[in-house]
Amino acid sequence: MPILKDKYGKGSLERSKFLTRDINKAKINPVPTGINAIQKKELEKSNYRSSGINRKETAAGGVVENQSQIKGFNFTAANTVYQVFALSAGDKIKNIVINNNSASASTIVSLYWSTSSKQDGTFAVSSGVISRATNITVYSLFSDIFPTQGTVSLGDTVGHIFEGLNKTIYLYAVASTTDPSITIGTSSE
Repeated sequence: MPILKDKYGKGSLERSKFLTRDINKAKINPVPTGINAIQKKELEKSNYRSSGINRKETAAGGVVENQSQIKGFNFTAANTVYQVFALSAGDKIKNIVINNNSASASTIVSLYWSTSSKQDGTFAVSSGVISRATNITVYSLFSDIFPTQGTVSLGDTVGHIFEGLNKTIYLYAVASTTDPSITIGTSSE
């Protein structure tokens, strides 16, 4: 093996040109004998997926641990404001699905959000819409007339709006009849 003089190093020691001053990676991560490159990659993948740090990122591996939650809500009274959901800081809404279960009548469904709880204010409601809010500021998120057996998914609309928040957000719903239902999917990151 040829020997090189280390002209620019800190010492005047001679070393082989095949050696470096870095950590010898071959000794730290030795390749187990008797396996080929494909088996080694599969072994590395399984170690990566089983690591607690990487579990949230490996959907293809079947081990997902992102604390998803789903909540359903049915209206019990028409033209009444309901606090449907409280989204904590750090959580995000994945999807909201609204369904009119009536086989005979259309209905108006409205969604609102606020940073204040329902107990902080009072509401005036007319035909499935908040017409006035007192001592609380609410923001309209969605309002529509649903035909019989109509369904809408708001995943594309709300999926990117309500993520990475630093305070609790309250979601309110109003309907002109008692037929609709709402399903909300969230996740904690």
